Amino acid sequence: MLGRILILILLFVKVSASEADEGTDFIFNGFVSRENLTTDGAANITGNGLLRLTPAEYSQIGHAFYPKPLSFNNSTNTSTGNNTFSFSTTFVFAIVSNSGDDSGTGFAFLMSPSKHLIQSVRSGAYLGLFSPSNNGDPSNRIAAIEFDTVFNKEIGDIDDNHVGIDINSLNSSNASPAGYYGDDEDGGLIIRNVSLASGRRFQAWVEYDGVQKQLNVTVAPLQVPKPKRPLLSSKIDLSSVIEEYPVYVGFSASTATHRLSSHYVLGWSFKVNGEARPLDASILPKVAAGLFYLHEKWAQAILHRDIKPANVLLDENFNGKLGDFGLSRLYDHGSDPNTTRLAGTVGYMAPELSRTGKATKASDVYAFGVLMLEVACGRRPTKYRAPANQVVLVDWVLGCLKEGTLFTVVDSRLGTEFRKAEVEEVEMVLKLGLLCSHDSAGDRPSIGEVIQFLNGDLPLPEIPADSLRSGTTPVSWTPSDGSANLLTSSASIGSVSILTSGR
Repeated sequence: MLGRILILILLFVKVSASEADEGTDFIFNGFVSRENLTTDGAANITGNGLLRLTPAEYSQIGHAFYPKPLSFNNSTNTSTGNNTFSFSTTFVFAIVSNSGDDSGTGFAFLMSPSKHLIQSVRSGAYLGLFSPSNNGDPSNRIAAIEFDTVFNKEIGDIDDNHVGIDINSLNSSNASPAGYYGDDEDGGLIIRNVSLASGRRFQAWVEYDGVQKQLNVTVAPLQVPKPKRPLLSSKIDLSSVIEEYPVYVGFSASTATHRLSSHYVLGWSFKVNGEARPLDASILPKVAAGLFYLHEKWAQAILHRDIKPANVLLDENFNGKLGDFGLSRLYDHGSDPNTTRLAGTVGYMAPELSRTGKATKASDVYAFGVLMLEVACGRRPTKYRAPANQVVLVDWVLGCLKEGTLFTVVDSRLGTEFRKAEVEEVEMVLKLGLLCSHDSAGDRPSIGEVIQFLNGDLPLPEIPADSLRSGTTPVSWTPSDGSANLLTSSASIGSVSILTSGR
């Protein structure tokens, strides 16, 4: 009998310890399940595992929290006054501006007594954390690290691109222009500035020592190892903020009526009373920032009429920007110099242009599809000295898809070995290129749908190769808003004779 009691006691202790430790150490290399997080407002988990806190739309607020409350109260040290656990967290994020000019709003990592903040906070400069009525109120009991890309004098912002420590208020107790400490030529440290809203992937580390009452914040581009020196280091006693159970940890973001951005978290690791486990950058989901820029500019009432690689400009962060709107301006002003000739570039011009002579957004979608194939395959849309089945790029890609040899079209300069995430990304670009280059304008996806595919908000449907021709039964899919759509693709641009304006 005594033996049974001891066994039961041991089992009870084991189960209790397991429950107590649960949630104090977690890691997400991408968010494969919606159960990983509790979200509200505009926040959601995309099809490819990204946490998107806000889309690039007006006055949006999004929150995402680890679903279980954590206990930060260290009752064993109350006699010494050290009654707060230490903690460590690291996460990878990206802020993607809709204009490509590094504009945006911002987001924050936060610790809060509640994960239901949506009714008591404001968007814009308030980052979904506070409102004008409660900003600075000690009863908020919120500690946050802001990654702010808006300059607001009223709350004491230092500039429009900074990192700050916020305790119950957006008036940061400590802040610094965004950057990281790197080695200089003499072996010392030098600050290297970064643009948070550039669309690049950044990694942040937030570490708190409950004994020393020391809070450190470090940030750097994803490919840069953790800097030796933190960007921010403050003596702060967080016991007044997180001394009671429960405490929820998570993220908050918002947009304003201008400077719109999408805010993404790609991976997150957290540990109470220890060092957070490192994230695996090789398996984190991708953010198609450069392509997003192109689409957002394009989606604003501009027909470009000449989308091709030569008109795509790259900034220092390799973000793509659509340039040379000369044809667009010329036609929008009704100054077509020769209405009997088509304007554009052979290989990127949709087949219907030779019949109607009228450019539409659908014809721009066609050109963008060809551009995607060109980037992935590393060759021009037409190659007259190639074998007969490879002269037209779109026909060649379609043929390889039908034969089950799709990856033979990939540019060899990209390498021959790909990680799983990279394989899926390359396959998506190739198939989406075929979808966009359908020879029937009405069967091409819209600009908005292309954006959803690229951002992972809408999974690319499995499309039988035999259906990628006009005149066949369309492939149907249901987008995120629940409405029905039809999507097919064709790879044949035909052998249409096209006159161009010589561009």
